[in-house]
Amino acid sequence: MGYHYNRQSNGSFRDFVRNNLDEARRVKQERHKSASRRAVIRSLAERELHVSEKLTGYDKTDIVGLIGEIISEDFLTSGALEPIFLKWRYTGTSKSKGIDLVVRNSSGKDLELVLCEAKHPHDEIRDLQIERCHNLIGSKFRLGIDEFEHEKTLLNLANILIHLGAGIRLGKAMISNISLAQEHYAFISECLRKNSYCIDVCAVVDTQYCNVDTLNRSTTGILGPTGTDSSHSVTLALIQSGGLEQITDEMCDSYVGAI
Repeated sequence: MGYHYNRQSNGSFRDFVRNNLDEARRVKQERHKSASRRAVIRSLAERELHVSEKLTGYDKTDIVGLIGEIISEDFLTSGALEPIFLKWRYTGTSKSKGIDLVVRNSSGKDLELVLCEAKHPHDEIRDLQIERCHNLIGSKFRLGIDEFEHEKTLLNLANILIHLGAGIRLGKAMISNISLAQEHYAFISECLRKNSYCIDVCAVVDTQYCNVDTLNRSTTGILGPTGTDSSHSVTLALIQSGGLEQITDEMCDSYVGAI
């Protein structure tokens, strides 16, 4: 199943992307501080064995990937989809392993667990003739689907449960409201038990590389991930946005090398 969406760009789109990249940078810096504190504790426990952890700066691939995840999140959570786990908001980077976005769909009769992978072709699609763009976008769809090989997906969901469980324990210790986190934990656990989830792969592309035939041509002949069955529906979403190439270049100029 495939969908083609035209994301309207206006004067606030650039600020939207920049503000979210600033948030990713803050998350990345805070994770480094926590890692550094853990390193100090380990070094003491290991009888003065020196442990150092270096915070590396963003490279272009990371920034391009983050923009793809940020736009996909905005698209997916603007309707009936409720965010459960948004990887970049926990890691501050697009290079961390695991599922990019996990959301809950409440639009149908039953609640559905939706797992999303975001792809943002940028340099590789730049100046590509329009009649060839569908081949590249199709390859991105296939790469995204490959991320959901069944056993790998189950492991990634189990890791998310571990993360949510840690947050719940911390919330209990701090006497915080953890009811929604507990609800999400129970929902993912039940979906794992039933082996029930849907897959969504989003390709985020500048409008200049899309036409009315791009989606159909880019999704022709694409199969589902290895090890899944017909109960795991796959949706391919082509999200086009005007001015995306220019904004991505500007963000790369601003953030590449930053820590």
